[in-house]
Amino acid sequence: MAETTSKMSSRTFDADRILGVLVHMSPWYWVAAIYGAQTLGAIFVTFFFKVKAHQTWLPIALLAFGALASAVMGSRDRHKTMTRSLCWLPLLLYALFIFSLSSRSFSGAEISFKADYFHLVEFSTLGLFLCCFWEPILRRGKPLRLFACVFAFGVLCGVADEFHQSFVPGRDPSAWDVLYDAVGVIIGCGIYLLGRWLHGTLAVRMGDPVSMGQPTAARGLEKVLPAGPLGDLGRERQGL
Repeated sequence: MAETTSKMSSRTFDADRILGVLVHMSPWYWVAAIYGAQTLGAIFVTFFFKVKAHQTWLPIALLAFGALASAVMGSRDRHKTMTRSLCWLPLLLYALFIFSLSSRSFSGAEISFKADYFHLVEFSTLGLFLCCFWEPILRRGKPLRLFACVFAFGVLCGVADEFHQSFVPGRDPSAWDVLYDAVGVIIGCGIYLLGRWLHGTLAVRMGDPVSMGQPTAARGLEKVLPAGPLGDLGRERQGL
């Protein structure tokens, strides 16, 4: 009985330790995981659906670069936060990835299902990165404004993407694709908000990783800095 209790306690401790690592992990590592997973997925699609390699090497290279750059940023992130000066990087790289895909006709590809479903994956990821970019809006307690900004800009990107495809041989603009894009942005925003809620819940359970890693003087400075752009600038300069 004592041995069984000891094993259960050990498993609970291991689970808590894993959760603690995930909660305390830099957001850049999550971005790197997204880019890395999509890099592997793009390679799989290239070979499984017999897409010509010269049509996918640039999109795959952008995804791989995004994974590598995000991992490097995570390794140098001492404060476990995505600073405002660099949070645009994942968004920019992914926008370039979508643009590079739209610039290709993918002639000869043997896809056994409706290729429009890829729009859901692309724009849900874009929605995630848009949420990261506009995260200060959420910190001010305005989730609806965050959703409105992300949705509006995401749909605008979808419309621009379809307009761009009208100039690509073998590609045609489609209103249905814009609808898939809009649904993808909503999914991405929902995943982000759910992830933030789970992270906050686990952070309370595991202990506040920010305050635990900051000296007393820094915590005091955090309390007196004002909300808004000036406060954000002060926190960034102080490494908070």
